[in-house]
Amino acid sequence: MSFGSHEMIVRVAFSGDFDPDALHSWIVAEAARVGLNGWSRSRSKEDCLEALFAGDAGDVMEMVRLLTESRDAKGIGDIAERPVSGHEPVWLGFHHLPSI
Repeated sequence: MSFGSHEMIVRVAFSGDFDPDALHSWIVAEAARVGLNGWSRSRSKEDCLEALFAGDAGDVMEMVRLLTESRDAKGIGDIAERPVSGHEPVWLGFHHLPSI
């Protein structure tokens, strides 16, 4: 398993009235297109979806922008973004992780 070094890592959590499978598929496809590493998963206890985006700062900010601009069309309500401190390892590529 490969790990990479990243200029920026951001964790985003969002809730709303969305189809989790469709949103995961869209996030994975868009993150891969933008060239990000990271993951998305559902958090069943919090009834939300979260994603970790890692890569060049401009690419990470582009993905957050895409999510924000697509929130109405995708049924996303609240978006909570927070930078991840430290140098956390992130697998290369973008992955849909099992729900927790």
